[in-house]
Amino acid sequence: MTSPVANTESVQVEVIVPCFNTPGEYLEKAVRSALAQRCVRAVRVQDGGSTRSDTMEALAKIATWSLVDVVIQYDEGQSDALNRALDRVQSDWILWLNADDLIEPGSVDQLAEAAISSDIDFVYGNYRILDADGTITREFQSSPWSRRRIFRRGCYIFSGSILMRYSSLRELGSFDASLSYAMDLDLQLRAATHVRTLKVETTVGALRIHGESKTGSGQSGFIHEARAVRVRHSRGVRERTLAYLIALETGVYIRAQPIRFSRLYGQIRGLRRV
Repeated sequence: MTSPVANTESVQVEVIVPCFNTPGEYLEKAVRSALAQRCVRAVRVQDGGSTRSDTMEALAKIATWSLVDVVIQYDEGQSDALNRALDRVQSDWILWLNADDLIEPGSVDQLAEAAISSDIDFVYGNYRILDADGTITREFQSSPWSRRRIFRRGCYIFSGSILMRYSSLRELGSFDASLSYAMDLDLQLRAATHVRTLKVETTVGALRIHGESKTGSGQSGFIHEARAVRVRHSRGVRERTLAYLIALETGVYIRAQPIRFSRLYGQIRGLRRV
């Protein structure tokens, strides 16, 4: 694991956390991992009206913590929740952390350190996959930012490993509220040729795969939305055709491979070494 760096005072980061019926234990750990970053000045939790008892208990608990801002209000889904959290941001940099994922110790501080002296919009690092118990199941080295690679492989740069300049995200149009699964793919394709990026060689985000997560239960939704997003962003007939072929290939893979979803997810969203 990495250690915090000292000089992050000039880069203030806010972490936005969409939440809905996330297991309370995971939510608490996610928020703690954000607060452990020295550059983080606020954690904006946006809950969509959770009814699960341990989630509500965790929300009440973390709302008492310093730097944590919890808002509970019904929304139209994860993208809408993200945009509502963005409306409350008061800093120049943000990181999107899902309520069941983690940030590795000191990692965002390293991204912030790189952002101090770099005229860029997105700073990102590597990431890992965790199982329900927090055991590391896979490690991924994020490849250089590339529209072609994003289109073909999906989000090979995990959203929880990207520090984004707030103004740049707003200029891109924030998150598409019509999307429930592939809002990160859509954002990265919109950003692909418009933002300046920099990679830092450190592991930042930890994506947790468990049975109650959208990732763990929404294979079909991911496939259909990812296809629609690729079609929307296609540049000509060739890319449009490729969008359908990628969806078909992924669907066949799901039906043919009786393997753990933590491995399957890498095929669906391009989370692999490329």
